[in-house]
Amino acid sequence: MKTPQNEWMVAFTADRQYLAEIAVNILGDAGIDSYIVNKTDSVLLVGDIEVYVKQDMLIKAKHLLKDLEA
Repeated sequence: MKTPQNEWMVAFTADRQYLAEIAVNILGDAGIDSYIVNKTDSVLLVGDIEVYVKQDMLIKAKHLLKDLEA
């Protein structure tokens, strides 16, 4: 099944908010629209923070963020 190019996909996953913010800044500097979804449980403090980009920018975004993933 082919996904529409305007569909938003996860480009980066972090366990810290500041890493997601850095990712959004890197993407913004490259002209890529993105947004953050915080899936961390507010009581247990477990879960991930995801950065989404449009599907047609996914490969470029992952390439830009590859060094951010440690």
